[in-house]
Amino acid sequence: MNPPEQPLTLTREQAATRQIEAAIAALEYGGFDVAITLAGAAEGMFDFRKEDTIFDGLVASERALARFSRKEWIALLNWELTWLKHSSDRTEPVTIELDAAAFMIARAASKLTKWTPPIEEFRVWFVKRVNGT
Repeated sequence: MNPPEQPLTLTREQAATRQIEAAIAALEYGGFDVAITLAGAAEGMFDFRKEDTIFDGLVASERALARFSRKEWIALLNWELTWLKHSSDRTEPVTIELDAAAFMIARAASKLTKWTPPIEEFRVWFVKRVNGT
């Protein structure tokens, strides 16, 4: 190994952007667990509340809230991330799907104020996937 010796100085937005780009790279090689963990960390880095994020829209879904309490719905939206980050009594393996990882990346990216070319490339792919094209 030969990592650089110099420290890394960056803003929260830059750090989140780097995490999202690394999550996209993980997604491309099938590291869905890594993608979710990195994107979840990026999403959680923001102290401010940017309005109209993907997560905000989902949490307010009337159809979901007709079936689940708000707390249950948020837990369902975050179950893969929570399982990856926290201790659990669940001992059997879990299956993490491509779409769960991609959606977590989209959630995190929706909080950024500026998108880089890799994130924009992901956006184009994600929109096509969601639209079935």
